Amino acid sequence: NKSNTDDIGFIETLLDGLQETLSIDPNRIYATGFSNGAMFAYALACFTEGLIAGVAAVSGLQLNLEDCAPSHPISVLIAHSTTDDVIPYAGSSDVASVDQTVSFWRTVNQSSTEAEESNHNLGDETVWLYTYREGTNGAQVLHYKVENGKHEWFDHNLAGESFTSLVWDFLSPQTLSGRKD
Repeated sequence: NKSNTDDIGFIETLLDGLQETLSIDPNRIYATGFSNGAMFAYALACFTEGLIAGVAAVSGLQLNLEDCAPSHPISVLIAHSTTDDVIPYAGSSDVASVDQTVSFWRTVNQSSTEAEESNHNLGDETVWLYTYREGTNGAQVLHYKVENGKHEWFDHNLAGESFTSLVWDFLSPQTLSGRKD
């Protein structure tokens, strides 16, 4: 953290205030982000108590796997390019690699160790999807591995759906008590 600001406390307070004035389902709060925002989405999953039902992290890695202690299984979608020149897929001394992060969330969720695999060839890029199912309370880990992509929020159309729609399709059935299909 680059400051002493309590970003997580701010989000918790913000959500409390919003729930007082808006119709928010407290069992369906999701964290998603791009780059540093993805890192913060992971932090919300790690360091809040029973707040986040699902995470989608795009082009960002997870800090401090050893300090992460989610209070419950959390379905996580991870999308990252193998050729990201800003936040390397392989991680660094400060951040876990994508593969370490996938393994971490599979363990937290007690998901299957074998992935269902599919891919989409999009010309210069190939998007691989690895799906780990059968986690506690239906928690899943989805890993979109983009070969030859950039540091970006992906604007792919996969099987007739935009990437953003796929993120929503993944998150929307997630609840604090488990996946509701």
